[in-house]
Amino acid sequence: MNTHKTGKARRALPLRLAIVCLAAVALAGCANRRPISAPMFPASVPAAGLRVMLTWDGTADLDLYLTGPSWETVYFGNNPSSEGGKLERDVRCADLSEAGEPPLESATFAEPAAGHYRIGVDYMEACGGQSDPQPYRLLVEYGGVRHEQVGVARHHEFVPIVLEFELRQMSNGPLTLVVDSKPGVNP
Repeated sequence: MNTHKTGKARRALPLRLAIVCLAAVALAGCANRRPISAPMFPASVPAAGLRVMLTWDGTADLDLYLTGPSWETVYFGNNPSSEGGKLERDVRCADLSEAGEPPLESATFAEPAAGHYRIGVDYMEACGGQSDPQPYRLLVEYGGVRHEQVGVARHHEFVPIVLEFELRQMSNGPLTLVVDSKPGVNP
């Protein structure tokens, strides 16, 4: 009867060893990966009007899309918009080799209208051949209020809404930045 229990234990041993070995190999492979993080925004002078910035750390061409209350989108192909939106900075692959700092795209509305806005991100091109997912950071600034959000862009994937916000008129006061919190959007 003892041989029966010993036989089961002996048969289970190779399976346990295989699982331990596979786990060790998987962990060793993960040890070489860097954690997903996006660069921080430098301290800046508050913008007059609305400013949206996109930054990332990697060799990729990410593009910023800012859609205003009239549903017109400011991006590299529509700059400036009829609403007064302007893409201040557009980074392309050729620009990445020259820069010694993380890439930064920026769009502004000098005199933004009250209403609903949305931000989209597109991973247009892998520069240098690597098409790894690119962690990014968004910053929305208006009226001295800053809102930051992080996400991950994937090669050849356009996400038209990674963040939505409103500029609301409160009573008779100035416009106020109100960010819609939607957990799980482009994690």
